[in-house]
Amino acid sequence: MLTLYVVDPDDERDAFPPPSAMTLAAFLRDRPPWTPRLDRTVLMFDMLPPVFNDDINSFGYLSHIVLQLEEVRARLTAGKYALLCTNGGEQLFLLLEPAEGGTEVSVLGTFPEPYNGYYAASRSPNYFEGVDQAQALYGYVDDNLASIRQKYRDTHTIRTQGILIPTVDLITAIDTQIALGTEVFNLVARRPPGTAL
Repeated sequence: MLTLYVVDPDDERDAFPPPSAMTLAAFLRDRPPWTPRLDRTVLMFDMLPPVFNDDINSFGYLSHIVLQLEEVRARLTAGKYALLCTNGGEQLFLLLEPAEGGTEVSVLGTFPEPYNGYYAASRSPNYFEGVDQAQALYGYVDDNLASIRQKYRDTHTIRTQGILIPTVDLITAIDTQIALGTEVFNLVARRPPGTAL
């Protein structure tokens, strides 16, 4: 459905997914000899082929993904559309919107400044004084969705648009990844330097 992966920091092979990629559940269950870099987290939609998932990665910091997933869950549960963005380099935005039969996932691409530095989260990891980033992003998308979609279609050969996912299954997967992501973050980021996992 929707799964987060951690990667061996020494795995620099040009392949997707990286050969060392482990789901968060597998990482917690079968600890590898390496400690993941939490800024190289990969998010994959299980029903999409690797080429589509490669198009939307790298997602980046685990803690940033988890806080966004919390917002996505809240908005989808309330019947609203939600935004999710990558943070492993140039930010790429995804749209998750209620549709007949479930939730549709679409890639919106990159946004112009200043929106490209914002997170659609009430607790954004990026600080901009006096800016409600979530409100600004949702306002931008509300006002420009048709042109945002068209720009992405015009500039990308791989077009991940309107992928239908059952909402209940998606929210269950999000809840699972939030719990696992929090556990992995607490294990890796909060351990004393030099100690083994």
